[in-house]
Amino acid sequence: MDNEQKSWRLKRIADKTDADYLAYIKSRCVVTASGCWEWQGFRMPAPQLPYGTTTYRQKIWRVHRLMYLLAKGQFALELDVLHECDNAPCCNPDHLRLGTHDENVKDCARKGRIFWAQKTHCPRGHAYDEHNTRYTPGRVNPKRQCIECYRVRAYKRYHGKDAIAPPRVLAFKRKRKRSLVSQTSAHHEKG
Repeated sequence: MDNEQKSWRLKRIADKTDADYLAYIKSRCVVTASGCWEWQGFRMPAPQLPYGTTTYRQKIWRVHRLMYLLAKGQFALELDVLHECDNAPCCNPDHLRLGTHDENVKDCARKGRIFWAQKTHCPRGHAYDEHNTRYTPGRVNPKRQCIECYRVRAYKRYHGKDAIAPPRVLAFKRKRKRSLVSQTSAHHEKG
């Protein structure tokens, strides 16, 4: 442990200023080639993104949020602090900006970082394609639902949970109906 970290630990919490906290955070970061200040202290464990956490005035904070607060001033706590560099451990204030949760989720989806948006098949192995996917309203964004799994669940709900659903009769009828619709629209275009 170097002298700067020892002196930090010895200082009383009440005596620490925002400049002390800022200096402490900078001392625990490594600057990368892209200009990111990567936090080397505690990070969230594996299933979550590796955001750094620390304490500030006896409360636990994510390091990037605390750094934004110390460098740029107060902000509404319901806002998210977004990384423009897409590097979760980064706490460089030049790489951070404020945004709503909705903006954050849309940014993640646009960049392909939401794991469920990358899935191409449902848990039972059916493809999420235009013929087998329906969208149900969600809290923020619509949710994908496998039509085949929904059909089997509905069949079992109606006929009892031990019933075995018949093969994809409904899918055949849907495809036939689509082909009939396309044939009639082609017939009307000729006439």
